[in-house]
Amino acid sequence: KGGLSRAFKAPNLYQSNSNYIYYTMGNGCPSDYTTPSSGCYIQGSDDLDAEKSWNFEAGIAYAEKGWNAGVTYFRNEYEDKVVAGLTPVATSSKGAYILQWENASKAVVAGWEGNLNIPLMGEEGDVLSWNTNFTYMIENKNKRTGEPLSVIPKFTVNSILDWQATQALNLNLSMTLYGYQDPRQLTSTGAAASGSDLKQQGGYTLWAINGNYELTKNWSFGAGINNLFDKEIKREGSYSSSSNSSSGTGAGASTYNEPGRAYYASAKFTF
Repeated sequence: KGGLSRAFKAPNLYQSNSNYIYYTMGNGCPSDYTTPSSGCYIQGSDDLDAEKSWNFEAGIAYAEKGWNAGVTYFRNEYEDKVVAGLTPVATSSKGAYILQWENASKAVVAGWEGNLNIPLMGEEGDVLSWNTNFTYMIENKNKRTGEPLSVIPKFTVNSILDWQATQALNLNLSMTLYGYQDPRQLTSTGAAASGSDLKQQGGYTLWAINGNYELTKNWSFGAGINNLFDKEIKREGSYSSSSNSSSGTGAGASTYNEPGRAYYASAKFTF
């Protein structure tokens, strides 16, 4: 199988309106420009082009008697991505620099994705099956700076063991494996990252169990545990007393929270 497509994304209204300006509250100012007001303004631009991309994929798949396997190579080439510029276009009456949205250089996202579904019991695995899919990133960067477009895992593997215990009761055990995540080499201000800003987020695994019972054709009930082994990750970085939150400065790739163990239950009625 294969495919080729052309796509575009129009700028947001506040990005394309030169009369719209917002204040960064101290973040987002270029490292080369100090400002006495400890913040910068971002102004819209009437000259923005839409973000455009070419999207290509090619792969092979096999399916027979409950078995299903496949692997696909994907490549997305982006151009004119909308970003906040790092060169001021003006200053405010109080000396704060005014930046402007602009179209950046080209970018690319490429990698492999695949799946393997194995029937373990029943006709074509309708009683017990093991299903796995993965994504492996090859490239994820701005072609001009070499910086990643987003901090994401090098690879992700999702696997689930699904058991239809009875006609009414379904149980499953799932696992998600996240690979390491590299930080950006440049900070949001355009300065070279150093020290803890270059900290890598190591890989980790999350487990979950889930059950669902259909009491009648209208009523069903579910319950489960997410993050079964309580693998908790807390974002790092400096603390801002003014905003009462962590800014992420000095956090490297550790810029998000992974909640600990959680229990849930649900009831569903259809009509």
